[in-house]
Amino acid sequence: MAEKISRNRSKVISCEPTWWCNGFVRNAIKSLSSKDEWKPFYACVKYFLTALPYATVDDERERIKLSELLKAISGSLDEGNLSGSLLAFVQELKDREQEILDAWDIGEQKIARMGQNS
Repeated sequence: MAEKISRNRSKVISCEPTWWCNGFVRNAIKSLSSKDEWKPFYACVKYFLTALPYATVDDERERIKLSELLKAISGSLDEGNLSGSLLAFVQELKDREQEILDAWDIGEQKIARMGQNS
């Protein structure tokens, strides 16, 4: 949603949930592979879970590599070489894996209903 600031500029308050979720997943995968100790989005797991059911832009949703993220989480935990904020982030995602999958399914159901109503 954008709030009008002037006739030539808009201030972005928050991007569409599908795009936000795609960025979160993409950056999480990247941080796991590069073992980034801390990134600001590590504190956004709850927001991710809240936004994921509303990630309903079909063509963008297809780009969300959720299964790749879940595999990377399991693999990183199996390796056992994470620490600090990255470990806490990965552990929180792992602990909430079923919630993530449930939120994804809710989004799928919303997309199906939107298709039926068209």
